[in-house]
Amino acid sequence: MPKRVYGGVELDQYKEPTFSREIRRLDKPEKVYLPIDKEQFSMRYRQRVHQNQPVCPGVYAPLEVRFTGLQTFAHLDTSRQFAVFETAYEDIEDAPLAPIGRPKREYDAISGEDVIEIAKKMAIIDEYDGQYLYQKLQRAKEAGVTVLYANAIDDEPYVSAGMGVLYKMPHEVGIGLEFACRAVGAKESYALVYANVGDLDTPLKGSLSGMKVKKLYGNYPVYKRQAVQYRSGQNEMIGVCALVHLYRACRDDIPQTTCFITVGGSCVANPCNMEVPIGTPVYDIMEKAGLIKNPQVITLGGPMTGVAITDLDVPVEATTRAVITYEENMGASLEHDDCIGCGRCVQVCPRRLMPYYIRKYVKAGKTEECMHLHAERCIECACCSFICPMGIDLVAYVQRYSQELKAIEEAQKSRAQEAPQPQNAGENTQTEEENSCS
Repeated sequence: MPKRVYGGVELDQYKEPTFSREIRRLDKPEKVYLPIDKEQFSMRYRQRVHQNQPVCPGVYAPLEVRFTGLQTFAHLDTSRQFAVFETAYEDIEDAPLAPIGRPKREYDAISGEDVIEIAKKMAIIDEYDGQYLYQKLQRAKEAGVTVLYANAIDDEPYVSAGMGVLYKMPHEVGIGLEFACRAVGAKESYALVYANVGDLDTPLKGSLSGMKVKKLYGNYPVYKRQAVQYRSGQNEMIGVCALVHLYRACRDDIPQTTCFITVGGSCVANPCNMEVPIGTPVYDIMEKAGLIKNPQVITLGGPMTGVAITDLDVPVEATTRAVITYEENMGASLEHDDCIGCGRCVQVCPRRLMPYYIRKYVKAGKTEECMHLHAERCIECACCSFICPMGIDLVAYVQRYSQELKAIEEAQKSRAQEAPQPQNAGENTQTEEENSCS
C-alpha cells in the first residue's frame, strides 16, 4: 500500500529482475510502422529502402524494408499517419546491413557546432520530453548553460530503461555527454538516477566511466518535479538514451532508428530492458519477451502515465520507454460519479492543485471558470487518479480541460482574424471630404 505523503506518493518500484539483466536486442520484426508527414512522403508501393536511409525528412529506416501502405492508430493521435514497412531480407544476407556512413573518426576532430549539426541530421530525440536533441543543445548554448545532466530518473514502477542504459552502457553515455557538453560549452556534467528503490539486486554506483552520479530520493513524481530544478537557469537535462544515440551518430554517422524500453509486468516471462527498432509493433516485443499469462491490460509507458492499448500492432516510438503488462485492470475510470470528498487528491498533488474542484468545474462545462484553479500547472503525474479510493480518473479531467481551453483559445483567435479591421482616422477623414466635394 503506498504511503500518502504531501507532494506525491511512495510507490513500490518492481525494477528487478529487469534492471540487473543485460539489455536484449530485437533486430528483425516482421513489420515496422514509421511516423511520417504525408505531405513530404512520396514512396511507391513496394519501394525498397536500405537500413539507415531516409523514408522522409527526419525519419530513417531501421532495417532493410519495403513500403506497403499507410495506417493510423486509434490509441494514438488519429491525425498522425504511419507508413507500414515489411522487412525485406529474402534476397540479401539474413542480417541487418552494416551501418552506412563515414568511417570512425577522432572524437577531438568534432567541434561543438558539428555535434549540433549531427544531432539534427540524425534526427535524435530525447526520450523523456520528446524534443529534438539539436534544439535542446542550441537553446542551452544560447542560454549559457554551464551544467548538463544525463537523465536516468525512472521513478515509475517497473520502468528501468534509463537506469539500465546508464549502468549497462556507461561508456556510450559518458562520451555522448562529453559531446553534448562540447556543443553547449558546459563545464560540468553529472548523471541523475532515481535511487528510492528498495528491491535492487545490484547497488547503484556513485561513479560510472568518470561520470559522477547524483542519486535522487523522494516520492513519485521525482522526474517531473526535479525537471524544474535541473532544467532551469544554467542547467539542462538530456535523456541517457539520446546520449547513446548521439555517441553513435558522432562516431559512425548512424541516425537514431532504435529506442530503449522496459518490457515487464506481471504477465511477462522474461522481463528485461530491450533495444528495439522504432516502429516495432507491441506484438513482436511480447513475442520476444514471452508471456506466462494473458494480460488484461498493456500500457505504452509506465503504470502511472502510460497509455493503455488493445491493438498489438501499435508501434513503439522514440519516446516510448516501457511496455508493461497487467493481469487485471486496476486503472481509474471517468465513469465514476461517487466522489466521497476525502481530499486525498489534494494532499498528494505535487503542484498544490485541487483536482476535486477541477473535475467539478470540467464536468459542469465551466471551462473558463476553471482558470482560477490554475489547472494549466498540472504536470499530469496521475498521483490524484492513483490515490483516489473511488477509482476516479482525475487527471483525465485536467487533460480534458486543457483540450477545451485550447479549443476556446483557437476559436477566439479565429474570430479575431475574421473580424473586419477598422479604418484609421486619416482614412475616414479623407473619405468624408471626398463625399462632400462630390
